[in-house]
Amino acid sequence: VVESTGEQPQLSDSLERVRSATSTLKKYGVKEVTLVMANCAYDRQDRDFKEQGRFCSVNAEWLPKELKLRGADHVVIVTTHSAGTIRLWQNEFGKNYHVLHSNELFADDIKTSFKDLKNIAIGAPDGADKPNDQGQARARELAEAVFGTTEIEAKLFKIGKEHVSANETKVSGFSGDVAGKDCVIIDDMSDGGGTLINAARKLKAEGAKSVTAYATHAICIYNEKEQKSGLEHLLEPEENGQIIKPSPIDNVVFTDSIPEIVEKRKALNPDLQKHVSILSVGSLISKEIERVQSLTTGFAEQVANGKSQNLR
Repeated sequence: VVESTGEQPQLSDSLERVRSATSTLKKYGVKEVTLVMANCAYDRQDRDFKEQGRFCSVNAEWLPKELKLRGADHVVIVTTHSAGTIRLWQNEFGKNYHVLHSNELFADDIKTSFKDLKNIAIGAPDGADKPNDQGQARARELAEAVFGTTEIEAKLFKIGKEHVSANETKVSGFSGDVAGKDCVIIDDMSDGGGTLINAARKLKAEGAKSVTAYATHAICIYNEKEQKSGLEHLLEPEENGQIIKPSPIDNVVFTDSIPEIVEKRKALNPDLQKHVSILSVGSLISKEIERVQSLTTGFAEQVANGKSQNLR
């Protein structure tokens, strides 16, 4: 069952389709159900009041419990938000919870898009002040994939942030040599875009030649204050009612884990469209589906024999 459970306003509908499909398939005797949610609902809602310091839901805890109860056997997700989220899913599904990583796609894109790999610096937009931060680990893994070595410290920049409100942040720390370099910011998602924009502004202030933001999940919510899409806000952010020029972010690269990003890109004017690239997660997902199914159903052998269309 393949369904990106996205963000609002489609979240409720997409989750209901997943619930209904899973329970219906099991009702009619299906042996195993593998759920593929390229973007998983509630992934960020993984911390309770004690950790957040404010009242919030912990839907990342109950969603895996509910889907397990409805009969899901395997779950495949692309790029999770945190180690805490992973633990909550593994509590229910154990080794049958499969996380795919978009760094493979991003590394290939960087290698083909940038002429001089020696002039690249890579980092996360936050988390430098947090031990075992998932974003920092993601940045290291991407750097190792791009440069083909574990000796990457000189190629990394590190940024810390702090919240000034529930939805606003500011840069609280920075380290790294980025002067004259093409900087790559890597994140799991972009929601309002504030974290990426603040990081990019800091990099430009430190002398970066260019800033390209890579993120798996393009939520890009509508910016009510600026009356524009979250995607347009990333490329033309405003301050005190005025568009910041030049933009701190030169280019953005997303995956299609949230399919709506394709239409959001089309809605941009042509000058902005050329600064947005969208990579497909289809190849990652198809390989993982084949691998998971082959564990119990002989799916791989049937594909090789041209009989996969007969699977139920």
